[in-house]
Amino acid sequence: MNKLKTIALTITLGVQTFLIAGSSVSQNNENGVSESAKEMLRGNAKFNVVASVLVLIFLGIVVYLLRLDRKMSKLEKQFKNK
Repeated sequence: MNKLKTIALTITLGVQTFLIAGSSVSQNNENGVSESAKEMLRGNAKFNVVASVLVLIFLGIVVYLLRLDRKMSKLEKQFKNK
């Protein structure tokens, strides 16, 4: 249960950081993307779609790993009992 709380906290902080960083429009052109391109992506809601898909993929991987960990723990207990 402690692992689950740690993973949930990590995901929550990561998503918050990602959304906060994505919502602010910086005036600097540090990574070579023009401001008009950034505005176009945000204006057409494409940025939100990409961010949502990435979050869903990440959550799917986390759920898969948690299920796999539970199954492996269960098999280890069965193996130790025999």
